This record gives sequence, structure tokens and C-alpha cells, in this order.
Amino acid sequence: MTNDTAGLTHSEGDQEHATHERHCSSCRCGQNDPELRRCPLCGGELIVGQSSSSSEQGAQISLSLVFARIICEQCGQAVALRHDRRCVVCGEAHRGEAATARDPAVQARRAAFKRRLLQLAQRAVATGLGDPKFARKGATLSLTEHLGLIRQSIARHQDLSDALRKDLAAVHWDAREPECIPFFHRVVGELDQQIDLVADLLGRVPPVDLRAPHRILARALAEAARGYLSMTMALVATDPEAALARRDEGQALITEAAAILERFSPLLQRIAKAPPDSAWMAHDVLDFATVAWEGVGNRPTSISAAADVVRSALSMIPGIPLLHDAYALQLLPATVFGLRVADPTLLAKRAVLIRSLLDEADGTVAGWIGDPSELTERISVGVRAVIELAERVGFASLGAQSRRMMLQLLINVYGSLVEGPVRDLGGALVIAIRARRGDQRNASYERMAARGIQAGDVVQELGRIGGPWDHAVDLLIRNAGAHSGATITDTGVRLTQQSIKAGVLVDEKTVELTDAEVVEEFACLQETVLALQLGIFPWLMTHADPKVAAAVASVQPTEREREAIIRLLAGLGGLLDVEFQQHGSALRLNGRLVEAAKIQELPKVPSLVAAIFGAWKSIDEVTVALESREPVTFFRHELPNGNPADDLPAVGLITRKWLGELPSNAARLADLVYLVKPQLNVIVGALSESLPPNDAGLNAAETRLRVLAERIDRAELPPPTTGLVNETHRLIRQTARALARFREAVSGPDKALRVSRARAVGALALQVQNADQRAVMKWKELTSKASAQVPNASATRVDGGSAA
Repeated sequence: MTNDTAGLTHSEGDQEHATHERHCSSCRCGQNDPELRRCPLCGGELIVGQSSSSSEQGAQISLSLVFARIICEQCGQAVALRHDRRCVVCGEAHRGEAATARDPAVQARRAAFKRRLLQLAQRAVATGLGDPKFARKGATLSLTEHLGLIRQSIARHQDLSDALRKDLAAVHWDAREPECIPFFHRVVGELDQQIDLVADLLGRVPPVDLRAPHRILARALAEAARGYLSMTMALVATDPEAALARRDEGQALITEAAAILERFSPLLQRIAKAPPDSAWMAHDVLDFATVAWEGVGNRPTSISAAADVVRSALSMIPGIPLLHDAYALQLLPATVFGLRVADPTLLAKRAVLIRSLLDEADGTVAGWIGDPSELTERISVGVRAVIELAERVGFASLGAQSRRMMLQLLINVYGSLVEGPVRDLGGALVIAIRARRGDQRNASYERMAARGIQAGDVVQELGRIGGPWDHAVDLLIRNAGAHSGATITDTGVRLTQQSIKAGVLVDEKTVELTDAEVVEEFACLQETVLALQLGIFPWLMTHADPKVAAAVASVQPTEREREAIIRLLAGLGGLLDVEFQQHGSALRLNGRLVEAAKIQELPKVPSLVAAIFGAWKSIDEVTVALESREPVTFFRHELPNGNPADDLPAVGLITRKWLGELPSNAARLADLVYLVKPQLNVIVGALSESLPPNDAGLNAAETRLRVLAERIDRAELPPPTTGLVNETHRLIRQTARALARFREAVSGPDKALRVSRARAVGALALQVQNADQRAVMKWKELTSKASAQVPNASATRVDGGSAA
């Protein structure tokens, strides 16, 4: 029996004991014995070269352990002793001395290190490294002081990590060698300090604006500490297989923690650059334009791209990746408002649990949703209440509110959130659990059952779910607020809950919270409501039951919700400070286009007009009035017929109307891009539609051209800057007349007349082709000039078919 030194994680560094000429292709361990043909630890092939890329090596930890090595009598390979006493190469059981021998290197390490490492592991569990529990009471630092604490914690963590890497790689871990012991004491001391660092963060109540970053950081440092502890526990593994498992577990945790910390600095920067709280409000309503603009990173963004932002940010929530763009976009505010307050890990865990319970109910009890319309209405009411209560708090923050008034407001809104959104959203979960459990009463989602659910029923079920749903709602705050049991003191709030039976006080409970603790409890409830939304909303929007899908589709937005939708869409294009003025069937939209959107994204405004007409069926005209631009009025009859992609001339007319007067070259480009090219394409399409010539096809082509000609006649456009505009309009009318004459000839007996009029159509086709070629040449000429600047011109071509 001989000793074998194995680097459990191979690294091509200059550290002593950490460099090996060969490594295992399977477990990546390094081996420096030239006589070995297979890895003695796992039986994998030994190959020459680096075991990983340089970037991967930088993240890996070198750890050299000593294991006893024997020669297998069956295959003749040198292998390490495993716990099951089988050869890692051939799989045969060892015989003789190898069948009962114990690895002296393993025994020495376990005797020297196991007790202290177990104590450390027990402390890690007690501290909550695996499932961090955050303090909800205690002193709070100022925003500046807590930012300093965060930076100090990150720096301290980096110092401890560097020290652990160095000390773990410093020696061959053979406890029979005296040099190991000092390094072991240094390692466990550094691990103790890592746990101290996490415990300090878990025990603090951060300012609400740093609540989410604080929790993200604490979880990341806890994960890193667990990783280094797992890596160190490899020292007392019973055999190489267990050591490799500990190593891989530790390395995975450390790598994940490093990835979180790498994203942490940009998160803090984004929070620091976020608008002040007052910017989220437009008088007494949430300014969803500002919310959307912030959500897409202050860059003009399409609806589909914004929906992708939501899917990416909330990808850990079941059902989110499957949401249609329109539904995903409704969750964009959650990615903004939750940035500072909500713990993303807790949100994900809670939403996953909710979704699993709802899916189990769907899978085991068919038809438990007895009234889909009631379900969609209650959830809509719950979401609406969340927004309205947020607006209530936001509006109060705009004025000079006293501390006492704000605390009282938070207590009141806390109760309203519990009795409103928690009950309405959680009601679906309660009935789903009843159905899944097989309850005989109120286990079907019907109107009377749903409206009979109380907030206490929801809180009770959340408590039964447990785990991440523990302490989701504090009913004492709700009860005290509802029964005048909340007293604002000089240092905080005194909350008293009384139990009265038969007119007699039988129980009384009082708690006192500081101002910061009240804010923390309010944030915890906001987190609960958001988790309910994220768990239930995607489930409802993607439900497979056709009746549920029909109920979802039938929901009509309120007037306030229509305005919120338009603000949200406006914000995607950088249109802020949106206000509405309605007079009968006319609507005026006032706003301000931010600098980043003024040049690049002006044509996005007409798409907002289409959304307004779609949201308000009673509106026949919309005037868009932006700062530094003349107001432009659009009419419903100007909208595209059906899908805008199928009616590009209408899109072009609206866009050109919006662009208005432009510098000469820009105006020519705009005329070519938005008028000439899409209209020529329609003529080409009509001519193709008329072949082979028959009455129906010719009539359809003629009608299509006449409708376009009438639309152009009604359009209010700036004066044309190129003769191609009028020429194209003339070709549309001439082609329509030529197709009408050709249709008459096709249905008549005169063959010569048919040939003559077919030639006339062919001649017009050549004119159209010639006009198209000239339009392309002119476009290329204009775009080659450095001074030519047309919104979206760089992304819009007229030489390849579509103009939009």
C-alpha cells in the first residue's frame, strides 16, 4: 500500500503542490505519477494539458489530498481505496489485505480535523446559511451608512475568499505532516469569520430602499460560505468518491455566489440612478410611462423586446416564459418596483410553491374552477387594488406629510392589502388546496365560495404551506389597525390586539415597533402580495381550459386601466409626462419625448395612436401634442385595415403625417420610405393578384387600388418633396382603371379588345417597375449623404420589398 497525492481541483498555477503534468478527463483531478495509466480516484483517463480554460481556473480552488493506493489484483491498475472496496477501473471487489485495510491518510485527517469541522458545520446550520432568516426587528442604519456596510462586507468577503483559496492550496493535506495543522487552524478561522459576516447581515434591518440588495448580498455570501465549508469538509471524507462529491458541491456554490456578486454592482448602480419616488406618480396615479422607461433601461424598446425583458428578469417564475407579449408586458412594473424591495429568491420560491399547488389541483380535480368568470374578476379586482393602494401611498409621499400621518397611512394600507389583494388573489389558492385535499365543502371556485373566503383563511393556508411562506402576513397589524388599536408614539407604533367574547375582554396582546420596523413589515407584505401575483397571474393567463381562456379574453379594462396601458406603451418609446384630455369622441394626449428617443424613435408614436384607438372604442380622433412639436390629429378611418403588417401603406401615411415638415433630404427620404415604396408595392401586389385574369381576381385588385387611392386623397400630408409621390398616386388610379377595363374585356366576346387592354395593363406594369427602380436609386443616393437624417431610415430599406 502506497500514498497518492491527488489535487482534487486541477489548476495550472504557480502555487506549490498545485501543478500536475496530467489530469483526469472525468473528475479533473491532477496526477503527477508518470507510471499511472488511469486516475486512481475515479478510474478516468489521464490526459496531458490544461484541465480547464484560464477563466475557469481562476474560479477553481486547488486542494491536494493524500489517499492510500493499492494495486488491483484483477486489472493491475494502481487505485485509491474506496469505501465500497471495489476497483474504480474494473469494478471488481478487492481481496486480501485491500478488502479490510483502512486508509491511514483518511484516518489521520478525520482524527485531526473532523470534530472541529463538525462544530463549524453545526454553527453554519444554526446561523441559517442554507436557508437564511432575515431580521424584521432592530436598529436601522441610514442609507449612506448601509451602503458603506454593503461595500465593507463585499471587500471583507473578497479578502476572506482570497485567504481561503491560498491556504487550502498551500499544503498536501496529510494530517500526519506537522505543517498541515497550522494551515487547518487558519482555514477554520477564516470560515468562522465568513459565517460571522453572514450572521451580521442577517441580523440587520436595512433601509427599505436597499432591502432587496441587502438580501441578495446576504444570500450570496451565505452560499459562498457554504461552498468553502463543503470544500473544506472534503478533508474528512471517508474515501475519494465522497471527497470529489464535497469538492463539486463546494465549487458549484462558490461559482454561483461569484456570479451573483458579479451582477451586484450593476444592480446598485441601477438603484442609485433610479428616479426619485416622486417620479413614479402622475398626480394621483402611478406614472406607468416612467415605470416602463425605467424597466427597459431608458432605451426606446418595442413591445416584444420589452416582453422579453420581463421573461428574462422573471424566468425563475413558472409560466412566465410562456406568456404572450401583452400579458408579459403587464408584469414590467414588477421588475421595477421590486428592484429595491423584494427578495428575488424568496419571490421565486413562493411563486414556485403556489404554481405547483395550482397545477396539482388542475391535474387531480377536473373542473374545480366552476366559474371562470368569477375567478378572472376576483384576480382582476385584486391586481387593481394593489395598484390603487400603491397610488394612495405614492400620492401621500408627494406632499408634506408628517411622520405620524405616514405611519398611520401605512397601517391603514396594510389592512387594506390584507383584506383586498391577499384575500382576492389568495382565494384561488385556498380553493385549489381544498379541491386537491378532497374537501367536501367550498372546494369548487364558485361565486359564493370565492366571496366567502376571509383573509384569515388565506393566511392560515399560507402558514400550512410553510417554508418560504412562513410569516407572510402579520394579522396583528391588520387587526390593530382595523379596531383602532394602533397608537403612534414618539419612537414608533404601539399595536394592540384585543379578543372580546360575549362583550368581555378575554385576551389582549400588545407589540411595539419602531418606524423602521413598521416600514419593514409593510415591505414584507408587499413582497407577499407580489409573490401571489407572480404565482397566480401566469397560471391564469396560460390556463389550458378553454372556458378559463375565454373568461380571460372577455375582461374589459376600466377607464383608469386604459390610461395606464397607454402610459406603459408610451414609456417604451421614451414618451413621458403623459396626460389625457377627453372631449366627447376626441382625445388629446400631451407628453414629452426624452432626448434619447427624439431622433431614433419618432415613428413609434403612430403605433401608440393605434393602441389608443384600440383601447377606446368611443374615440374617433386623437391629437398628439408633444413639447417643441406642433400637435398632430389622427382619425380612426386612417388606421390600417386589420393587421398593420398587412396594410403598410396606411402605416406609411400615418407615419409620414406624424413626421410632418422635415429638412429637404430627410423629407425626400421620408416620402420614399413611407409613401412611394409601400404604395408601389401595393400596385405590384394587385397586378399579381389579377393573374391569371378572371372576374373575381381583377375585381379584388381594382377594389384594393381604389380604396388606397381614396385613403391617399383624404390623407393630410406635408407637400411632396419628390415627383415620385404624385407619380405613384397617378399610377395607382391608372392601374385601377386599366384593371376595370381589362375585367370588362375578359368577360366580353371581343378577343382583340382583351389583348389590347392586357397590353395596357402590361405597359403600366413597366411604368411601375421603372418608378420602383428610380425610387431605389434615389434612396441610395440620399442615404449615402452624411447629412441625410430620417428617423429609422438606417433600419428601413426601399430596395428589398417592404417599406416598414
